[in-house]
Amino acid sequence: MFDAHEVFILLVSTGVMVLTMILFKQLVLVPYWKILLTAFTLYYFSPILTVVEGFFLPDFMNFLEHLCRSLFPGVVLVWGLFLSRSYPPGGGRF
Repeated sequence: MFDAHEVFILLVSTGVMVLTMILFKQLVLVPYWKILLTAFTLYYFSPILTVVEGFFLPDFMNFLEHLCRSLFPGVVLVWGLFLSRSYPPGGGRF
């Protein structure tokens, strides 16, 4: 089964993803926004898989959950590397 805190985290994550979609016009102004959205999506799938693993294929869903959580920081790192290389050293838009 699943715990109440898992459902709560899923609801909070869903709220964050809904806000991301509402503010999509501002998100596309962020450089390399597609990479950042991929990271958010990976992180969002993690609580979904946590709840689903209580119902079917628990080992496989647990593997996918941890895979998503493991890939998230790597994708954010790639986004940061792309972002840092898009500005000249010693100056930029920040």
